Amino acid sequence: MEPFSSNNNKIERMPPEILSLIFSYFIGKHIKVARQVCRSFNNNASLYLTDTAIAGSETKSLERFENFARHNLFRIAITTVIFSVCSLQYEYTTVNEYYEDLKLRCRYSKEKIPTLEQCEEHWHEYQNIYNDQAECWHQGDDERRIRNALRHMPNVKHLVLSSNAWEMASHPLHNLWCPPDYKIITPSRDPSGGPWKSSHGFNIMSSALLSNSIRLHSLSLHEIRLNSDGLHSISFTEKTPEVFRHLRRVALYLYIEIFQDLSWQIKFEKCLSNAREVESLEITSEPSENRSNLTTLFHTIWPKLFHLKLQVNIQFDSFIAFCQNHKESLHSLHLQSLCLFGGTWGDLMTAIRGQLRLTNAWLEDLYEGIADEKWIRLGSPAEANIFRLSEAEEYLLYGGENPFENNTLHLATYWL
Repeated sequence: MEPFSSNNNKIERMPPEILSLIFSYFIGKHIKVARQVCRSFNNNASLYLTDTAIAGSETKSLERFENFARHNLFRIAITTVIFSVCSLQYEYTTVNEYYEDLKLRCRYSKEKIPTLEQCEEHWHEYQNIYNDQAECWHQGDDERRIRNALRHMPNVKHLVLSSNAWEMASHPLHNLWCPPDYKIITPSRDPSGGPWKSSHGFNIMSSALLSNSIRLHSLSLHEIRLNSDGLHSISFTEKTPEVFRHLRRVALYLYIEIFQDLSWQIKFEKCLSNAREVESLEITSEPSENRSNLTTLFHTIWPKLFHLKLQVNIQFDSFIAFCQNHKESLHSLHLQSLCLFGGTWGDLMTAIRGQLRLTNAWLEDLYEGIADEKWIRLGSPAEANIFRLSEAEEYLLYGGENPFENNTLHLATYWL
């Protein structure tokens, strides 16, 4: 038998396109094994081992991100960057302060918490990360290091701003924040006076992407959680519209202040209007009776827009005009936790049904006027969501009687 060598190994001499196609069907553990076979397998299989890198404003995340950028194979495999938003509210002077706050946070929870003695190590780790983040923030190390790393990642197309990325096993701080035996203090809500980590992450990532001429295809911050306060007005500057220029998918969770000043709304809408290629658009915010509607947003025409999700208040005439302008492309509509001004939901449903040919619809938590009355379903099973208006969804998809006008749905007094 001839000795094994790369010269007579037919599999190794297969075209890289064929190998890449084969490895695209492998799961992670099989790719790891395949990489050990030979150099050709390693070069082609490594691209499917990971396509995501995590960045953040702490040293461990930055070091991991830089390691990806230095790796000859992984740096070109990365297509998605997750910026991990880890908001730490307070600096605890003593371990007793840490322990008392932990007890207060968990007073209504059945989850086990560590003893005061066990908290000693967690308190030290918390303080180290708190101080590390503050230093990165003030010295600008996070922006500089991320910008330099992205210079070596030419295939990045997707940016995700995540407030719970630390729950991922691949996050450098996962083991610290997720002990198996009890609950500790984890990253949570942005302090009301700042620093606003979601906005900070968006700003430094935008700057780093623009400086490296990277064209994003998708941008998302869509978590509706207690520890996600959304993007503030400071996120949208004169340069930000360029970040949106090539986006195809946008999912953003906005902080309530953007709705309280017309100039801030205009800046945000200028960014969105620059995304001429967008196919999927999701704009959400915390429900509030004081949240004004984004009237001018619906003056924009996106020729390729297929899916729209809104959790922001809308104005009757503006939204009808928007549907008219997108009747050829828009086929998926998700409206949730919003108020309609200037008209009724019954009339709006009739107009939407007449203009759009929807293949997917979701309607939930719809309010009339100043948000003191909400539409509900009566006669639903005990476990059903009475605020999910399935009959109205079916009307938009298949026609028939308008449930807002035949007493299938009813208005009930409700306060946000």
